[in-house]
Amino acid sequence: MKFKFNRKDRLFQRVIANTIVVVIGVFTFFVLQNFSAVWAKVVRVLSIFSPFFIGFIFAYLLNAPVNFFENKVFKFLGRGRMRAGLKRGISILLTLICVFIVLGLLAFLFIPQLIDSIMVLTQNIKTYTDNLMTMAHNLLLNLNIDPAIMDDLTLSSEGIIKSISDFLIDSGPAIISLLGSFTTGLTSVLVGIVISVYLLFGKENYARQIKKLLYAHFSRVKVDRTLEIAGMSDRTFIGFLSGKLLDSLIIGVLSFIGCWLLRMPYPLLISVIIGVTNILPFFGPIIGAVPSVFIVLIADPGKAIWLLVFIIALQQFDGNILGPKILGDTTGLPAIWVLFSIIIGGGLFGFWGMLLGVPVFAVLYTLFRAYLDNRLLGRDLPDEIREDLAIEKPEEPD
Repeated sequence: MKFKFNRKDRLFQRVIANTIVVVIGVFTFFVLQNFSAVWAKVVRVLSIFSPFFIGFIFAYLLNAPVNFFENKVFKFLGRGRMRAGLKRGISILLTLICVFIVLGLLAFLFIPQLIDSIMVLTQNIKTYTDNLMTMAHNLLLNLNIDPAIMDDLTLSSEGIIKSISDFLIDSGPAIISLLGSFTTGLTSVLVGIVISVYLLFGKENYARQIKKLLYAHFSRVKVDRTLEIAGMSDRTFIGFLSGKLLDSLIIGVLSFIGCWLLRMPYPLLISVIIGVTNILPFFGPIIGAVPSVFIVLIADPGKAIWLLVFIIALQQFDGNILGPKILGDTTGLPAIWVLFSIIIGGGLFGFWGMLLGVPVFAVLYTLFRAYLDNRLLGRDLPDEIREDLAIEKPEEPD
């Protein structure tokens, strides 16, 4: 007599469930015991797939300009399979050309001047430090403070300069290694660009295949809800990133104009620092102000305070006028949750966590609010809660 398992048998279901729990427990224990080796393997696998990740990111970011060229500029080409392929190809090509032209112009205009500013700053660091020490010495004399303190400061400054010089000399091998990593990363980027072109060409087909996979394994209600969440996430991410990049570009240009009018030393270097760090929400202006003021303090101490005042005024303009005008209600997050998402994201994932923490948390915040509002529908609620939800009070039974 043969014994057959019945999948609906409760004993069989318990055996399967307990087996799965044991397997998961053993696997988790193994991972924790060999975390370093497992993490190294994970990093290795991720590095192999990095061109595909880069390609997906490029395709995601370039999708909007490709759609603009395809649906607005070349709309006159009409419909049809061959014409649609022609429009798509020309749109992708023009988008890539525009991206390379913009990057090339930025590199041609800014990189040489930026390198010159850094070289001059490096060559004159000793002179700038001596001038700063002299000013501090005169200030101590005017305040009737023991000059011996000044001697200690001078020795400390000389030690700092020597430490910086030794660090630059000793970091030669690390710089060579960094150049090697840059070359490898550049190769991944180039391969990623090629992959992004393929993704953009067949995006409707890939999207259709993903939908077929989802509808084959899940109910239509769940899939529709998932696609709705994906669309909301897409709008939040693109709106925030594009708006933040435009906002930072404008702030960088305004800071260069302001530094040039105020006759600040190294205006291009300072404007690049302010513009780049402005990409980071909330903490970006503080991070950019510290090195900028320090550079001016070394080169021309008398103008450092004016630069600090200018940066504060510029960031007030950005935070209260320019930023809200460009970003609008893209994220919809209260200020406390913006701060929370930046701190947690930065603590877990560094720079990218600080940059992407706000839009990611905005999506989670919106989903939680929708879930909470849905749970409250049909309940007997106080007037203030009902007004906040904008729902009508349920009719009382006769």
